[in-house]
Amino acid sequence: MRVTRHALFLVWAVLVGTAGTPAPGAAGPDEPPRPVPAGAVPFVPSEPGGPAPGADPESPSTRGFTGPAQLAAMRAGAAPDPPADPCDRVGPLAWGVVGVRGFAPGGRTAPNGVGYKALFALDLDFNIWLWRGQRVYAYNDSSFWGQRAAPGITNPTQGAFDFSKRELDETIGVAWNYYQRLEARVFAYSFNNLNRGTSTSQPSGFLDGVGIENRWYIGGSYPDLGRPGFDVARATFVSAGYYPTKEMADMDGNGFKPGAFARAYLTLDVFGPRYYLYADTQMIDERVAKPRILSIDTGFAGRPFRKLPYLEFRLGTADVFDFHLREWALTGYGAIRFIF
Repeated sequence: MRVTRHALFLVWAVLVGTAGTPAPGAAGPDEPPRPVPAGAVPFVPSEPGGPAPGADPESPSTRGFTGPAQLAAMRAGAAPDPPADPCDRVGPLAWGVVGVRGFAPGGRTAPNGVGYKALFALDLDFNIWLWRGQRVYAYNDSSFWGQRAAPGITNPTQGAFDFSKRELDETIGVAWNYYQRLEARVFAYSFNNLNRGTSTSQPSGFLDGVGIENRWYIGGSYPDLGRPGFDVARATFVSAGYYPTKEMADMDGNGFKPGAFARAYLTLDVFGPRYYLYADTQMIDERVAKPRILSIDTGFAGRPFRKLPYLEFRLGTADVFDFHLREWALTGYGAIRFIF
């Protein structure tokens, strides 16, 4: 019994002594506050009954703990940065690319089936939101083609800068980013001949139709669609689609009924992100499931001016292969483009 009483007395003494010992960084009832070691942040408990009126709900004192951002800020002696305003991440209403291409000697077939030598093309890729909340927008891809001067086409007295308007191609449609990197498109196309053709006074010949397409954006800047800094020229994708109506023309001007098509636009950085290789390839089948036209647009693009990051120069080739005729049409070009 004596041993038991001594053991109980020893346990009671240890418990009382431990309860009366101040925690590290705290002070006893008759002691001045103890200094906190350098680099340490004191624990700040929550106030009984919840935070005080007007207190910051994100502060350590109201949440009962110190978060990583507050911890770093307190150690640095500064307040943490406020959360970013979501409105600052809303991009412009419209975006796209505008540019001009100049062509080296090479042939092209107009929509009326007449071949000509292209001199330049003015290109516009214009996109505008229709319903930003549901990620639906309208787009227009258009190219205005000019022809080299030639006898019987232009006025020879106008000199070396003479040209003739020859072709206007337009694709107008609606796109819907319906899930993550997937996008559905419905569009109408029109290839219009602007020269005289067989008439002495009026333009003649055009091709038109409608199509549907589904795109899978596999990388690049597409996740930034609708935000500042979205770069449509670096939004790479693969797609498949179908032309349910109308017609197109081959390299000899022979009309055919288009069917399924597949397209891929890819880029590869070289010498850093401001310089890259690109390839825009499209295969169009003739109904039903007959490969007919393969178009390949490849080259090198650069944005050499840091103060003008969206001014772009391109050097490439626009090539077409006709499976039915087994012929190639090769055309080199240089381009100046501005991404907006």
